[in-house]
Amino acid sequence: MQLYDVPTDAHLFGQDGGTDSFRLNGLLPAPMAEEAFSEISAWPEYAPSPVRDLSPLAQAVGIGALHYKDESQRLGIGDVQALGGAYAVLRLSAEILARDIGSRPALSSVRNGAYIDALRHMTVTVASGDSFGVSVAWGAKLAGCRCQVFVPAASPAELIERIADLDAVAVPIDGDEAAALRACAAAAESEGWHAVAETQDSSTLTRFQEILAGYSVVASEALDLPAESRPTHVFVQARAAEVVLSLAARYRHVLGDQGPRLVLVQSQNEDLPSFRGTIPSIVQDSLPQDAAASLTVDDLAAKSILETLRDRPFVPDKTSFAGLLGALGAASSPPLREALGIMRDSRILTLGNDSLAGILNASDMLAE
Repeated sequence: MQLYDVPTDAHLFGQDGGTDSFRLNGLLPAPMAEEAFSEISAWPEYAPSPVRDLSPLAQAVGIGALHYKDESQRLGIGDVQALGGAYAVLRLSAEILARDIGSRPALSSVRNGAYIDALRHMTVTVASGDSFGVSVAWGAKLAGCRCQVFVPAASPAELIERIADLDAVAVPIDGDEAAALRACAAAAESEGWHAVAETQDSSTLTRFQEILAGYSVVASEALDLPAESRPTHVFVQARAAEVVLSLAARYRHVLGDQGPRLVLVQSQNEDLPSFRGTIPSIVQDSLPQDAAASLTVDDLAAKSILETLRDRPFVPDKTSFAGLLGALGAASSPPLREALGIMRDSRILTLGNDSLAGILNASDMLAE
């Protein structure tokens, strides 16, 4: 199998070369990101996710470096989305306490149980069919408050079990995520619960910024790489749009216009709306327009690669290697290399929620 068979569609954004850095920085100001890193890095459960050096694969596709930031153990949730919801719940808890006691407590005292009696009657709620809901439930358990997660009917049993393991209540809704969002909003209003959502309207902007700040810890960790190892390109799953924004903002805070180019990647076989030629509006409106492109990769065509990477059977709708596949495919395609500015000395960073059990076998196979 040739690697250049992997991408099935490509779309470049912002060919006018403009940027919207003011909007990006407005969504996630640098002080909020720095505060989030200071707080989250103090959690007893925190550890930076490891960055795997995939030198054999980099050599196979003719680039300077390929790194994979392995999110498979993050907070026991094992997802790049693990930090955002949990951090937002802690911030929300402190905000509610401030109303009740007249002063805002430190987040450290909230997570250490100093206000558990005051918070045990508070309920946070979220509508989610993925790990964002698990993150909110994790944060609620840390703070000591209750949690209700409205999940679409088609959500996997594993998701509901993970929510229950965190002492939260999963509420199945007959319908899709939009139906779950409506049910969650109605319950929050009628019950006086506190909703946490990945939305950015005028009433939820602060919470949305807190979620982005939590996600930005991933980028802050990556910025700790030596300057000579920092990525020139970052390939990330398109479905994690808010994570993409936080990465873009954090790189711009620290590196300005010298930050990496972001490439969003979606699996052709994910049960998601088509990404071809489009990006989520929040990303389209906020990312520097000259810094992003999208790829759609065919993970079924790459079945043998994925099975070797994971060292177990490939499940088409469960892959978290879309970014890595996109990077390998783009680096192996001369037209895409030229379009994305991938050179012999380029350094690519990818993110994923799965470990790389078979990476050495994969590198041997791909180098053939």
